[in-house]
Amino acid sequence: VAETLGDVERGGVEGDIGRYLQHAGLIATSVPRLHGQLSTFTMDDAWALEELHLELAESTKYTGHYCQELLRLALEVSYLAHNGQKRKSGEPYIIHPVAVASILAESHLDVDTVVSGLLHDTVEDTMLMFEDIELLFGPDVRKIVEGETKVSKLPKMVRSELATQKYAKGTRLEDTQREVVETSAFNK
Repeated sequence: VAETLGDVERGGVEGDIGRYLQHAGLIATSVPRLHGQLSTFTMDDAWALEELHLELAESTKYTGHYCQELLRLALEVSYLAHNGQKRKSGEPYIIHPVAVASILAESHLDVDTVVSGLLHDTVEDTMLMFEDIELLFGPDVRKIVEGETKVSKLPKMVRSELATQKYAKGTRLEDTQREVVETSAFNK
């Protein structure tokens, strides 16, 4: 852990790692897959993370101190996991999970649901695994993230199934047309 935190400090954050990545030690020991992201965390990342935290804190005022700590941990994990990823618009990808979590929080949903909003794309789009989610946030958050991941795959599965049916239908139509032509030719 000390070596990883030292690498982070040399990466530009210097003594502020504990201020900006409040859960760096827990993340480093619990999710070794994020060591690379921890070691490249910069002061620009620190400022971006703080802005996102303020945005999220505004919509989650209704939760207690423990919930705020859990939300901060989820934000840090999501930020690190998505760090460097961009949306088609060119914005950092982390904007999306924070927006999802904020929308969930505006409805005053429970903290596990809001945490899941922050983490919902991490398993599908980053190196994190469901086991990492469960280790840090518990089985309920894991189940929500797993469910969302399965649901998000449905449109692709439906499109694939429709394409398969269309191909099969087209093949049957071609076979039928060929049979009609062959029958017509034979009858002449």
